Amino acid sequence: MTDKSFFLQYLKNLLTNRTDDLFDTLYEMIQEHFPGLTDNPHALSMMHFMVHLSKYTAFEHDLLMYLCDVLASIFIATNYERKFFVMKGETSNGKSKLFEILARVFGGYYHCIQSDNLKPGNSSANATPDLASTLFNCRIVTTEELEGKLNENRVKQITGNSCVTFRNMYESSQGGIPTAKLFTTTNNLPDCRATEAFQDRVVAIPFMSRFVNKALLTTSEQVQLNRYGKDEYVVERSYIGCFLILIYHLKNTWILKMDSCIIGTSLQVWWNTPKFICLILTFIISLKHTWMCK
Repeated sequence: MTDKSFFLQYLKNLLTNRTDDLFDTLYEMIQEHFPGLTDNPHALSMMHFMVHLSKYTAFEHDLLMYLCDVLASIFIATNYERKFFVMKGETSNGKSKLFEILARVFGGYYHCIQSDNLKPGNSSANATPDLASTLFNCRIVTTEELEGKLNENRVKQITGNSCVTFRNMYESSQGGIPTAKLFTTTNNLPDCRATEAFQDRVVAIPFMSRFVNKALLTTSEQVQLNRYGKDEYVVERSYIGCFLILIYHLKNTWILKMDSCIIGTSLQVWWNTPKFICLILTFIISLKHTWMCK
């Protein structure tokens, strides 16, 4: 699915109604190209995740790949796209589900804070230890339903190379340069003056799809209208696949650009991510077995 030619072939099959389900269409294509791979539960989870991510991004491949870049870079302390990501769209369009999946993937490295932390108030981050301390203890920080006015100075401070200081009660001051990625969801873009410095630090990601109780009859109608049926088990089916996709994407996108000391430190972070390194090894072994049998 990260390969554009395969992605376009998948999209063509959806628009020509090869099956009556988006996942079933991908399943049949994978069976044709990699016989036996569909018996691997981790591969199935990866397929589930990519189908849902395609829905969230309205089958815009460039947007899908950019989102994979950003999410994969969370695993390493990099300056890549250290911005404020605003996921904007109508209700029931997958924003919260994506956050739930990421929460399962990153475990203790994920934290959701109150949106009040990003609203006007005291201009110093010292006044919001919940936000400031979280930026150093986590790799991904999210807020939900951010509306109204936004504290632009605070956003610029925590997304730039500025040193942020904070002090928890009864403790001495602490600080540093944050490396966590900051995401928020909103139905309406927040009210801001949009200065040039602020614009450079904000990326709005449109979520244009809509999830309804009953899906349309054909896959072509679903894709053309961006209307899909709700999936009660999307998180359970997708979170392992999400992790594996991001690690695979990170390996191909980042590892070749990193020196050995960064790789070593990053591996320590990955190892502490709950229960997942063994999944990588299991999946690689399964892939080798599948290819040897072809």
